Amino acid sequence: MKTLILGAGYAGLAVATKLKPTPGMQVTMLERYPYHVFWTRLHEAAAHNTKVTLPLAPLLKGTGVDMQNLTVNAVDLDRKEVTTKEGQTFTYDTLVVGLGSVTNFYRIPGLAENATELKDLTDAEDIFSFVQRAYDASYTGNRDIVVGGAGLTGVELVTELAQRNEILSRERGLVLGEQLKVIGFDDQPWAQGRGLSTLHQPVEAMGYEAAQLLLSRLAGHEGPPRARRFEPRLIVRASTGG
Repeated sequence: MKTLILGAGYAGLAVATKLKPTPGMQVTMLERYPYHVFWTRLHEAAAHNTKVTLPLAPLLKGTGVDMQNLTVNAVDLDRKEVTTKEGQTFTYDTLVVGLGSVTNFYRIPGLAENATELKDLTDAEDIFSFVQRAYDASYTGNRDIVVGGAGLTGVELVTELAQRNEILSRERGLVLGEQLKVIGFDDQPWAQGRGLSTLHQPVEAMGYEAAQLLLSRLAGHEGPPRARRFEPRLIVRASTGG
């Protein structure tokens, strides 16, 4: 019996690590990276370059799972076949799909084209690199960051970036807040309780000049929300779900 596991994220790894070598059962895992990524800690990598990976080989030791570093390209459910970008084909009797999700941009014009996602290590590296450059004496231009979404990733990213701002400002003798401004927002009422700006109406357009309505509290003002125009240097669509 052939069991094929796609992806070594939380779901795929949870299945694989509960298995034991069993006569007559062949288990193969397809994962493009040789490591497991703690996706719910990507905000730490983005702000502080924290290591958020673990090598897969030790985790799969004793499970009987054959780990293949390949990228899934297509799944044919009728033929029970999975093909990879590397040109290999795998057949299966049982299929476990744990390939993750795709960021939902909610059809907001300009968001997909201009925003940086936080779904992978490369995304975290891009954000970390920008923050580091923003504190370089030779850097010119806007240093502001807008984080969209008040879920786990959005809330954690805003707080981690604020902490990073404080650390770098202190290390380099800068006035706190002059180098980097981080604005978070969401269109849900619970966002305000999490310390984020609340957009009481969904954003209709978010290009490079984005985030029209921001809660005054986060912007350093008291009282009810007021309309503002914000032109960030970096927009992050923070989403851990689909």
